[in-house]
Amino acid sequence: MIKYSNYCLEEVDKILLVGNAYSIYYYLSLPGSTSKDTLLICAEAIPFHIAKKFENLIVFNELNSGAKKIIDYVGFLYFFLQFKREIERAKKTFSFFGVDHLFYSPILKINKSYNLIEDGLINYIFEKKNIPIIYKAILGKQFGLSKWCSKVYLSGMMESPKSVSKKVVIHTPIVTKEILDVFDLKSLDTMEGNGLLLLTQPLSEDGIIDEDSKINIYSDLIEQYDLSNLNLFIKPHPREITAYIDFFPDATVLESDIPFELVSDFFSYDATVMTLFSSSIYNTKFKRKIIAGTKGISAIERKFGVIEESIIV
Repeated sequence: MIKYSNYCLEEVDKILLVGNAYSIYYYLSLPGSTSKDTLLICAEAIPFHIAKKFENLIVFNELNSGAKKIIDYVGFLYFFLQFKREIERAKKTFSFFGVDHLFYSPILKINKSYNLIEDGLINYIFEKKNIPIIYKAILGKQFGLSKWCSKVYLSGMMESPKSVSKKVVIHTPIVTKEILDVFDLKSLDTMEGNGLLLLTQPLSEDGIIDEDSKINIYSDLIEQYDLSNLNLFIKPHPREITAYIDFFPDATVLESDIPFELVSDFFSYDATVMTLFSSSIYNTKFKRKIIAGTKGISAIERKFGVIEESIIV
């Protein structure tokens, strides 16, 4: 169940529990938050070279599928009880930050007070999601609805859900030196001019369409919006394995593990950013944003519904 564990509670004041690199970026942008005094708890979906920048770290294996998942939950319960005892025996008070919809999120409720941090678009649309009963039973109320959630830190990419509005603190992430260090961005130059940032998604990796279809969709979009004259920068999703440079040899393919919201700070405001329907586009400031949507792409429509085209200028 535990892939990596190296921590000392005497060295930390805060405990951070997240499921993606964006949440690490968001947390480190909060005033007073640093990797030095924080125990990071995550799963292996977060690249280890990023997670390891936290000297105090616990990494879970991802859950297995089928019947093995039950064994994983039993293993987590054993860890949870041990860790809870450690927290209770420590002669100090910890501040808990993180997301409360992951299988290891019960850790947040150990001291019955935690601060929720933004995980993405899900924090704004969770009221429309049908959450399986099993997750409700294991995790209780999620997305800041728990009585033990004190604050909900959001960037304001959309209107805050009414059900948690009284807890919401709007915080727009800013890039700090430590964030650059954690994500190894010290050498990334600022991109000037009217470039095109293509924000891709793991459509073939998730079995929704095949890779050739995915490439054809992105190629067609570039032509459809008359953007082929711009310098192309491709930001793959962290879970993608597509070698985009093989299909777009003149493009610059950016590091997939770095949150797009962070990479975007290195581009000129005059750049154009385009995606099918990635939520990351909402949290960036560019002169032109193109959300192509899913309409007319039957396989993607069946999975995600009809998302209309939207051009923001």
